[in-house]
Amino acid sequence: MSQMSSAVRAILANLDIDDSPVITVQCNGGNIAVNHMGDSPVITVQFNGGNIAVNHMGDSPVITVQCNGGNIAVNHMGDSPVITVQCNGGNIAVNHMGDSPVITVQCNGGNIAVNHMGDSPVITVQCNGGNIAVNHMGDSPVITVKCNGGNIAVNHMGDSPVITVQCNGGNIAVNHMGDSPVITVQCNGGNIAVNHMGDSPVITVQCNGGNIAVNHMGDSPVITVQCNGGNIAVNHMGDSPVITVQCNGGNIAVNHMGDSPVITVQCNGGNIAVNHMGDSPVITVQCNGGNIAVNHMGDSPVITVQCNGGNIAVNHMGDSPVITVQCNGGNIAVNHMGDSPMITVQCNGGNIAVSKMLLTATSNVFKTMFATNMLEKHTNIVSAKDTDFSTMKNIIDYYHKGIVADPLDIDEVAFSYIVEKYNFVGIKEAVAETLLDKFKKEQDIEILEKIFTFKEVLRYNKGSEVFRDLTFE
Repeated sequence: MSQMSSAVRAILANLDIDDSPVITVQCNGGNIAVNHMGDSPVITVQFNGGNIAVNHMGDSPVITVQCNGGNIAVNHMGDSPVITVQCNGGNIAVNHMGDSPVITVQCNGGNIAVNHMGDSPVITVQCNGGNIAVNHMGDSPVITVKCNGGNIAVNHMGDSPVITVQCNGGNIAVNHMGDSPVITVQCNGGNIAVNHMGDSPVITVQCNGGNIAVNHMGDSPVITVQCNGGNIAVNHMGDSPVITVQCNGGNIAVNHMGDSPVITVQCNGGNIAVNHMGDSPVITVQCNGGNIAVNHMGDSPVITVQCNGGNIAVNHMGDSPVITVQCNGGNIAVNHMGDSPMITVQCNGGNIAVSKMLLTATSNVFKTMFATNMLEKHTNIVSAKDTDFSTMKNIIDYYHKGIVADPLDIDEVAFSYIVEKYNFVGIKEAVAETLLDKFKKEQDIEILEKIFTFKEVLRYNKGSEVFRDLTFE
């Protein structure tokens, strides 16, 4: 061991600041310290035990540091074409302020810390255990960080064309303030946190486990967040053309204050909360489980909220031409304070609150009713007390949503009276078709009886020819 140490000291003593073509340092025990300020074509440091420290301020074409045990520290301020650091145990620390074409750091155990302030074309960091910390302030064309265990922290303030962060375990934290064309963050376990303040054309965040938090204040053309487990939180204050958030488990919270042309939020489990204060042309929120809460204060032309389970709450204070809310389970609450005033229709058995704008746009009958049948000019109340509540609700639902929700619950006589009195167009055909379709699917005798009752009752009513050919196969 003493002979090895003497040999190492002899090597180190002879390392001056010239430009030797090849510098090679090998050691099976103890520590190695290399200080190099020249431009040697090749610098190779190999070590099977102990620690390695390399300080390099030249422009060597190749710098290679390999270690099977202990720690590696590399300080580099030159522009070497290739920098490779490999370690099977212990930790790696790399400080780089040059513009090397390739920087590769690989580690199978321990932690990796990379500080980079240059513009290297490729930066690759791979780790199978421990943690990875990458600080980058340059404009490298490709930055790739992969980790199969532990955590990843990436701080990036440059404009690299591609930033890719992949992790199969632990957590990922990405802080980005540049304008990289593509930012991709993928994680199969743990959590993802992305802070982005640039204008990257594509931002993609995918996670199969844990939670995702995305803070974005730029104008990226596409922002996509996908998660199969855990929760998603998206804060967006830019004007990206497309924002898509998809989640198969957990909850989604989206805060948006920009004017993106399309905002789409889809969730198959958990809850969705959307706060939007911009003027996006289309806002779509879909949920197959849990609850949906939508707060919107903009003027989007179309707002669509669909839910197959749970509850829906919509607060809207803008002037959107179309607001559609559909729910197959749970409750719906809609608060609208824009330029689409709510009308109260008074019926026998209760009152119905509807959007004046929506119904006048779909039915001339309601348009006439709202214009001529007001009790008082400023009350927004329509008197229709000669109609029963359930029948009027079915008719309003038809003009609001385009469907006949409960055809079996419609009273035939009341339906006949109100349809003939107000001459509602299309509703009779809709009821007939709905009943026929329902009978063909279910083959229920109750539906068949309903069909014949409708034909008999409406036979003597003016305009009932629509039921003349009401048959089934």
